[in-house]
Amino acid sequence: MWLQSFSLGMENIHSAGKALLRALTEPTTPEGVMFREVESFLSSLESATTTAAPSAASLALSERELQLVACTLLLQTAFVDLSIPADEERAIFIAMSTLCDLSEPEMREMLDIAELSRIYGADFDCLAAAINAHLNLGQKLMLYATVWHVVKADRTVHEQELKMATKLGQLLQLSVEQEIEARRIVIHGRLPF
Repeated sequence: MWLQSFSLGMENIHSAGKALLRALTEPTTPEGVMFREVESFLSSLESATTTAAPSAASLALSERELQLVACTLLLQTAFVDLSIPADEERAIFIAMSTLCDLSEPEMREMLDIAELSRIYGADFDCLAAAINAHLNLGQKLMLYATVWHVVKADRTVHEQELKMATKLGQLLQLSVEQEIEARRIVIHGRLPF
């Protein structure tokens, strides 16, 4: 009896998997379109950051791709402790919609794509390299302050989040003083959201 029920359960999982695969590979479904965008984003990110001596042209990312980079970085930092609490997710949503001037549906789509990018292996070092290539110091400080805002949103900074945020500060080539200034921005509520 349990074997038959296990077999039926596996058939349902297999059917659901086949339906998902069909939706992801069908170019006209919303899932297929989103999957292609994630695939394209990860491909352009990889090619923009793996050139030995990158030229300005090889590092060209669209504004949307740069927004995805920032959103994916925030999600990766928040997920480092293997969960994204609702407070942190809400903080990412509010911060990114304010900083990127996106409507709610646009922001939801951005979060979905960034989450898929995180799941499918957007490399943290590549994301930081893209930020370094495209943002000035003030913009990097704002992004780094946003990371701290998100990490602190659930009122608990886990050790892994602390390590990831510290690593990001180093990857963004921020000095210790600049990292401290970014944290002060959060503490004193000087973020625009």
